[in-house]
Amino acid sequence: MIKVVFGNNRNAKAPIVLKLNAVIMYLTAVLFFVVFATAVVGVYYTVSITDAQNVYNEEKERHQHLVYTLDSLNLLVAQETEFVSRFSDFETELSIARGIAPVPDDIKRQSVGGRVLFPEKVRQLLGSPIEVQISEMDEEIAGNRRRLGFLEQRLITINETAERQRIFFAEKPSITPAQGRVTSEFGARNHPVLNRASIHEGIDIANVPWTPIIAAADGIVSFSGVRGGYGIKVDITHRNSGYLTRYAHLSQSAVNVGDIVRRGDIIGYMGNTGISTGPHLHFEVRRGGRPLCPRNYMIDASAMLR
Repeated sequence: MIKVVFGNNRNAKAPIVLKLNAVIMYLTAVLFFVVFATAVVGVYYTVSITDAQNVYNEEKERHQHLVYTLDSLNLLVAQETEFVSRFSDFETELSIARGIAPVPDDIKRQSVGGRVLFPEKVRQLLGSPIEVQISEMDEEIAGNRRRLGFLEQRLITINETAERQRIFFAEKPSITPAQGRVTSEFGARNHPVLNRASIHEGIDIANVPWTPIIAAADGIVSFSGVRGGYGIKVDITHRNSGYLTRYAHLSQSAVNVGDIVRRGDIIGYMGNTGISTGPHLHFEVRRGGRPLCPRNYMIDASAMLR
């Protein structure tokens, strides 16, 4: 406690003044300390608030950027899903065009699985909506990848099947091997030379000598030469289809054993060799050694070659 003493004599004034000056200095120091402390606290909180505001703005900007990125990814995933869907439609159209049974849509979905639909409780366990969105996109991308893998394998299967079919039909007899008039049909008949009942295992097409004879299908020449009553004959083996075609009574063969021929290639010329009553082609179609009616494998060759 500062004690102020008042006196009537002249000597008492000095202690009073000194004591007042000490009080003023004390109060000034206290005020300065309060002002300084307030300023320091104010600066500290100002800096803290500014830093927090900067962090908030950065997080907000990062969040907005993330949302924008997710929206862009969503659009890309949607476009990818649309592409996969169109690819699936293309696979169906290609299957039909190639004469192959298409895979039903429900079978396709069962083969590759589908997108996971998150119930509300699962959403809560996963966390924020952004995390759920990312999980759903990831699942959809994985599903698209599985569907593309399935469709890719399916296209390989279609191409392999179509190639086998192409080879099969290329080697299946399908055109008339010579121009002319049919003089003897396939089946039972009275042999014109031997004059007895017999089975005619082919069909006879008559025309002028040296009429070109063409291959009825792709194949490889397995015989070319003279063979008994057939005279000069050519056999073509069509391995992939299982057929064999025979061309007999030729005046000349135009191929050798081992030659690969294509449908429509000239393989010889019509003649009157072997047991024959006139220039004609004896044409046979066989499969598994059994003769088949050539009528079922003959269309107009000129129409095919135009």
